[in-house]
Formats: sequence, C-alpha cells, structure tokens
Amino acid sequence: MGIGLTGVAVNWNDGENVYSKNKQKDELFNSLNIDHDELYEPDNSPAGTYEERKAFMNIIQPSIDKNQKIPITSFCTIPESVVRLPTEKGATSYQRQYPIAHSLRPVLDKQIEEWLESGTIKRTTINTSFNSPLLLVPKTNKAGEIVSHRVCADVRGLNRLLPDVNYPVPIVRNIFDNLAGKKVFTTLDLKSAYNRFLVHPDDQHKLTFTHNNKQYSFQGCCFGVKTVTAIFCKVMDILFEDMRDIVQTFVDDCIISSSSIKEHARDVKRVIDRLTSVNLILNPEKCSWFQHSVHMLGFVVNATGIKVDKNKLTNVESWPIPKTCKDIQRFMGLINYFRDFIPMISEVAAPIDSLRNDPHVDKNWTSLHTERFKALKSILQSKHILHYPDLNKKMYVATDASQYGAAAVLFQKDEKGRIKHIAFVSQSLSPSQRNWSTTKRELYAIILALKKFRIFLLGKHFEVQCDHKSLVYIHSQKELSPMLVGWLETILEFSFRVVHIKGILNILPDELSRLYPPRDESKLEGGKTPYRKNKKAMNKRKAYSKDKSVNILAVKLVNNKHATLDYICPPEEERDKILNETHEFGHFGSESIVQRIHADGMHWTSIYKDAVETVRSCSECQKHNISKRGYHPLTNIVAHAPFDHVTLDLAGPLPVTENGNIYLFVLTDICTRYTILRALSNKQSDTVAKTLVQIFGDYGLPKIISSDNGGEFKNSLQYDIMKTLGIDRRYTTAYHPQANGSAESAVKIALNTIRKMCKSNAQDWDHYLPIVQLAVNYKIRNRTNSSPFSLMYARTINKIKDYSSEEEIKQMPSRYMSEEELMKRIEKMEKIVFPAIKERTQRIVEEYSKRYNKRKMLIEIENGTHVMVKLPHRPNKLAPLYEGPYTVVRRTKGGSYVLKDEQNELLHRDYTPSELKVISIDESIIEDEYYTVEEIRDHRGSSGSREYLVKWAGYGDRANTWCHVLTCQ
Repeated sequence: MGIGLTGVAVNWNDGENVYSKNKQKDELFNSLNIDHDELYEPDNSPAGTYEERKAFMNIIQPSIDKNQKIPITSFCTIPESVVRLPTEKGATSYQRQYPIAHSLRPVLDKQIEEWLESGTIKRTTINTSFNSPLLLVPKTNKAGEIVSHRVCADVRGLNRLLPDVNYPVPIVRNIFDNLAGKKVFTTLDLKSAYNRFLVHPDDQHKLTFTHNNKQYSFQGCCFGVKTVTAIFCKVMDILFEDMRDIVQTFVDDCIISSSSIKEHARDVKRVIDRLTSVNLILNPEKCSWFQHSVHMLGFVVNATGIKVDKNKLTNVESWPIPKTCKDIQRFMGLINYFRDFIPMISEVAAPIDSLRNDPHVDKNWTSLHTERFKALKSILQSKHILHYPDLNKKMYVATDASQYGAAAVLFQKDEKGRIKHIAFVSQSLSPSQRNWSTTKRELYAIILALKKFRIFLLGKHFEVQCDHKSLVYIHSQKELSPMLVGWLETILEFSFRVVHIKGILNILPDELSRLYPPRDESKLEGGKTPYRKNKKAMNKRKAYSKDKSVNILAVKLVNNKHATLDYICPPEEERDKILNETHEFGHFGSESIVQRIHADGMHWTSIYKDAVETVRSCSECQKHNISKRGYHPLTNIVAHAPFDHVTLDLAGPLPVTENGNIYLFVLTDICTRYTILRALSNKQSDTVAKTLVQIFGDYGLPKIISSDNGGEFKNSLQYDIMKTLGIDRRYTTAYHPQANGSAESAVKIALNTIRKMCKSNAQDWDHYLPIVQLAVNYKIRNRTNSSPFSLMYARTINKIKDYSSEEEIKQMPSRYMSEEELMKRIEKMEKIVFPAIKERTQRIVEEYSKRYNKRKMLIEIENGTHVMVKLPHRPNKLAPLYEGPYTVVRRTKGGSYVLKDEQNELLHRDYTPSELKVISIDESIIEDEYYTVEEIRDHRGSSGSREYLVKWAGYGDRANTWCHVLTCQ
C-alpha cells in the first residue's frame, strides 16, 4: 500500500546474551532507536507563495460563486442518484414519535422550517403504514459540553426491511496509488450531501414522520438509510469517471491532487464545475484549499507519500505517567499482554515493574522511569504490535469499559485465526461519565471505537465484540432508550453486528479500560471500627433484610436498643483464622459463614468473596459438595411455638460402629428447626419408640408428630403411645417424601456434616453425634434468620473459651436473673419472637408456593421461573446432571425458552422444555448443594452400556433418574 509507520522503530541485537550482565542490558536498551518525526500540520500547510495562493483563489473563486448559486431546493441530476426503497409487499414499519423535551421543541421547529424551505421534506396527507420518529442528537465540544442538537430520523425499522445494496466501496489502496507523486492537495466538503439525493416519489411515504400532529415525508434522502452510502459511492464514480487522475472519492470524502501548483488551480476548477453541473453544493468553510499536507481517511497525505496518522491508531502518547503502585500494576498488566510480541520488553519495563508494590511511587519515580515509560509507549505503537490492515479481509472491533475508562481494539485474523492488532485506543471517563450505568459505559466504548476507527470501518460490514450482552440488541430494540438517542446518528452510519463474548476472553480492551483509576480510592483499614453518624438509622437499615415484606421479626425488634450491633472490621491478618474456624464448625456454605460472622458483630468489604474462597479451598467440602441446585417442593407446614409440631425420619444403614449402631434417628422441630440426633442399633418399632420416649422426657411432649409411612413409625406400638399421650400422629402420602421435606432436609444436613467431621473415621460416626447436633443447631437458618439453638432456649450458645480466666469471671453477671425477668423473657418469646417467626415463615412459603405448587401440571413455564439446564455431556461420574439456576425470560413462538443467569445476562441459546427442570428456592437446597443415592429401582441395557434408575434421597419419584453405569459405580 506504500504506507510507512515512522517514529516508533525498535531495534535490538539478537546475537548477544543480553541476560548475562547489567551493562549489556543497558547497552541493549540504548540500542532502542525511538525516532520522532518532525511534526506536520495537515490541512494547515499552504502550498506556494502568497502570490501563488492568491492567483489560485482568483482562478477558482468564480466556480465557487457559481456553485453557491445552485437553488437549495434542487436535487442531484444524475439518474442513478434517485433513491429507491424497495420493501416486500405488506411489510410495514410504524413507530410512534418519541416524546420531545419542551425545551428542545424550538430546535425541532426550526429544523422543520429549514427542511421545508430547502425542499428536503414536504407535507403529506397520504395514509401510510410507515412512520419514523425524529430524534435530537446532542453535539458536544471537546470538553464534553452540549453546544447544539442535530435532528435525525430513527430509520432502524425501515432498514430492517430494505435489501442490501452490494455496490463496492472504493478500495483505499487504489486511492493512495493515484495520489502517489502528487504535491498539492485540496479536500472538498459537500453540504447536506445525502439530502441532495431525491427519493423516488413512489417511496417517499416510507420516510414519513410526524410533528405537531402533522405528517411530513422526506423528498431528499435522510441520513441513516442503510442503502444511501452505496448509492452515493456509485454516483461519485459516475460523476468523476473521466477524472480519476486528479480526484479521488471515498463516500463523501473528496480529495483533488496535482503535480504542480499551476495544474492544481485548473484541476480544482474542473472538479467544482463538475459538481455544479449536477447540483451538488459545496460547503466552502469546511474545505481545505491548496495544501502541501491534508488528512485523508485517517492517513496523512503529502508530497513525500502516505503516512499513518498515529492519532487514528492509538492514543498511547496521551497516557499519563503512573502516580501510584495501582497505576503501575494496571499499566504492567497491559504490557504483559504484549510480552510474547516484543523480545526484551521485560528488560525495558523492569525499572517500572520494580515499583509495582511501592507505596511511595511519586517519590521514587526518577528520570530513568520516565525514559522507560516513554520507550514502552513508543514500542506499543511499533510494527511489532500494530499491523497494516488488509482492506480485503473482515474487520473486528473489541470493546470494554470499566468504572473509570473505556477502550477499543481494532484487529483482523489471518488464515490460521491468529489476531493481528491494527489499532487500539483508551480514554479516561469524566466524573459524570463514571456515574453512568454499566450498559451506558459499555455502549460508549463502542461509540469511541466507531469514531476512532471510522476510516477502516465505514462502508464495510464488521463485527463488534463486547462482554455486555444487552448491547447485542441495539439494532433491534423497539423502545429507544435516552442512552441510545445521543449516539444513534453515529450507530446508523455503520453496518455492524454486536457479538457477546465472555469477559475472560476480552483481555486487551479490559486492560486498556483500567489505565485510568480514581485518585482517592478510600479503604477501610484493618482493625478499625467505621464511624457512624446516625447509629439508630444504621441499626434500622441493618435490621431489615433485602426483602422487607417478609422480615417481620426485624420490624418488631428494630426498636430494641440491643437488637443490632455495630460491626467491627478485624485486621487482615486475622480474617483467614476467623473464616476457617467458622467454617470448620459444621462445614457449611459461604452464606452461613457470613451470617455467623455477622452475628458475631464482624464485617469487612470482601467478606463474601473471602467466604466463598474459604469453602472452595476446603478439602472436605471439595469431596462432598457438588455445585448444583436441586428440585424440592415447598410446603405450607408452620408452627407457632417449639414442639408444637415435630417431624421424624431415619437414615441408614450406615457403617456399623463399635457400639453396634447402624441407623441415625432425626427429629426436627418445625417452628425453630431445632434438630435432635440419636444413634440406633436397629429400626425395630420398640427401639424407635424407646428413643421417642427418652426425647419426650428431655424436651417435653409435642402436639403433632409427622413422618413417612415406614414400618418403624407406623405400627401398633406407636399408635398406643400416641393415643395414650394425646399426640396428633400424622403420616405423609405414600411414595411422596416431599411432604416430609423438613425431616428430609435435616437428614441431609446431618449426614453431610457427619461425613466431613468423621473424615476417615467412618466407623465412629456415632461418637460425633453430640457435636454434630450442636453444630447443626448453631447454624443460622434463612427461614427464621436465627439459629435453632437460640430460638429453642431463648439464649445464645456459650462459645468454646476459658471461662475460668479472670477476664471472663469479671464479665459474668453479678446476680442471677429474677423470677420477674425470667417471666418477661418467656413472655417476649411467646408474644413477639415466635409469632414473628410464624408470620415470616408463612410469607416465605406462600410467596414461593404460588410460583411452584402447580409444577406437576406444567405445560408452559411462566416467566420469572427458576430452572436448571440439563448438561448434554458430563466429564465424569461426579459431575452434576444439571447446571444453573437460571430464570425464564420468555417463551418463544417455537416453544423453546429464553433464559438469563443470576447476573441478568441472557444465555447464548434457547432451550427446549425437555432440557429444563423447574426448581424451588428452599434454604436447605440453596446452602447444601449435593445429592445422595437412596436406592436403585431398576436397570436396563447390556453390560458396558447399562443404565440404572436411581432414587435420590430427599426427592420424590418424579426426580428419579436413569444414570449410566459409569455414573453409578
């Protein structure tokens, strides 16, 4: 193409062992030849002497004057300039006019008057099924201040109906070949170029819009119609077909070149006269006359050749010098991305990299660091990083935005799919831009790319890659958001498709967008308590959960001055110990860890992330937990007070212990979720009855007992005991264990805790039951927002510590609670806490029951329903059958479903009903995500391909699954 990239050459001696001595490293760096060209000023370098320029203007001025006398109501006279808008029969695109701010209506009124005067639009009374709303797009100055508004039509709906016009855009290489050897240049700008192209009368109704209850239609083509760019290129080719030696065009960019000053005046006059002959009007104020150097398509054209305009490829030179260690870490993250492209770049960056953890970067930054920083910026603009574009291949743009910056990368792919970077740009966001939503910042990154890389993208269909999924629909959304209005004019100028990619694959734009951090990142220092100006207000906010409609307990206790505590931020060095000790007492999930630490009055900013990492790094949890959420129906069983209603269940047979125990007896209180565990040597009716009587002696008689229909529970002995004691004995429906969900859940929690605590001592599982029972009852439950122990006994558990120490003895109360105080405590539990728990439980159950209780008859899954997606392939027998949870967004016409994940990102494809499983939101399933095989019901297939029908513990027969032999080994 004859394009040279200068000023960024990088040389090094590959023959030397540069790692041997520091002196050799310095010599190597000194060999980096960073050559800086003399600054040129395109469009501001007049050719010739003053007299020659004056003579030039005297020659062309009559032609300019004649051109300016063209009637503003005229249109281009070339027949091919007539714009046709072919659509299929019956196709329509009618979009109501968007609301216009009252303060902007005078701007719109003025533009309508100007369009009417110029003949660009006309009044119409034809009844049409087409209507395109008008928009007022703000135009800003360099400071980002809005200085004016431009009116344009939102013709996206019409564009979707129009066929593509496959007229080739001029090849940039051919344009530059024709400019070779020329010395004087002029660039021309056409006034309202697209408006000068007449829309065929039969199609003008398709460009109708409404203003003040009046309909107008465009006679001259409006900006944004997708076919007009190709039509404009075709007209320019026809107009200057015999003048290609002196004039080159690229869409509406026009450059005239000549070998001498004398020839140039004649050539410019010929071109202006040719434009005048077809009624195309110049905008003289935006033309560059009689220049040695001009801008053309992002390149700098002058007598010495064609040079890349580095400002169009990257804004590396504007990157600020790092001020903090965080700045250096971000900059080095970008440098590391290019480490494989540039030999010895690590040596060049070594002085800067040595400051990555220095808290006093501003004091220790020297001239050497500045020198290396400038060298690295020059290297990033070198041929080793940026490649020449192949204009015959597809273009790709990758964009990303952070809280403080936006970035874009232009690249292509070679025959082997390897990425070749062409240009990249990053920009700091202003304070107001940092307050934008994530979607708006991500869209701004795309707009930045379109403007910066316009020369490479205009007239071509290209692909934009970003990690923000909602931007995939910017061309198809019906309701135009205010966010999109301001940039619609830019978007309509290009033809592109937005493709969503995972954030982990969007590395370079992400690194570029993080080069502009805030300067006042506040941190909460370890060991210090955050000061609260309004303690009462903060206590109230903390007392409420995210769902205030169900947090009745918090509402009733919020006025108690002891109801909440100020959080303490522990030092960083103590946090791992706190997390590990909390987790090891039961091996519960991250949510339980955070709840327990919060209950102990501690908090820090990364507590959720740290808790997740603690669970992930636990070897016992890695063995037994599967990241999968199951299906479990909700029930409406609630109780007013402890032991009003209890449930029973048995687990086993388990490994035989030294005491001969093989079964685990589980009793769960419905009100408090308090769990009682006992080891049994068998499950005979008399053994179970004896255990129940012992529990009654310890805890009192329940009013209601429910269980499944097992023979150990449903027998004459139990019938006689219950009848004698007056207990209401209930049984669940046969083969429907979901009705005994609280007991099933308690069994799963207990067994999983036993597994983890026993580790390799499975034969002694009954020895661990007391501590397991304590741990299970110490766990805070989502259902009650309290631990079962505290609700059952109306006090907190005594923690494991030395109570004989002097410090603990001093903290002991000096007197016993009076009888009156004890009665008040009991009264509070009876009248406030237990009713609140019952009401909260009822609300929680009712809320989810409405959504899921009809799932047995599911034919169409409702929007907003939580589902799991079946995995077509699993890597091993321990992998989950399903992944999720996801949420149903809508049902398509074909019967498949569109889903979104927990981050509200749409999944990459639709799913059929057979791939989905509706799930419920049950606290035990959310926090304890694993499956246990209860029994094998059936089998099928031959050896090697045999499948088994598995009955899962805690799930009904509808959840039975056929599993391959490898899964069930």
